[in-house]
Amino acid sequence: LGSGTVITTIASALLGAKYVVCTDGCDPVVDLARFNVRHAAEKLTKQAKDVTALTAKDVDKERNFNIRGCEILVRRYLWGDGTLLKEI
Repeated sequence: LGSGTVITTIASALLGAKYVVCTDGCDPVVDLARFNVRHAAEKLTKQAKDVTALTAKDVDKERNFNIRGCEILVRRYLWGDGTLLKEI
């Protein structure tokens, strides 16, 4: 199951999850997921950064996010390769 637009990731954070791992095997989808999670985090915490000024490289550098106390990891992951389990 891939991350898609991350609506379920953001909803999980807003509903009280403490930790969410958001994965997809497709690089463009992972980039979109990072952008959307960062955008939601900034809007929800009312930070002053302009999300529209982000470049793909800026978003790609960030892999961990926080929404209302929920730590969110966004990673590229192909199911079955086992590498993510070592990280979390």
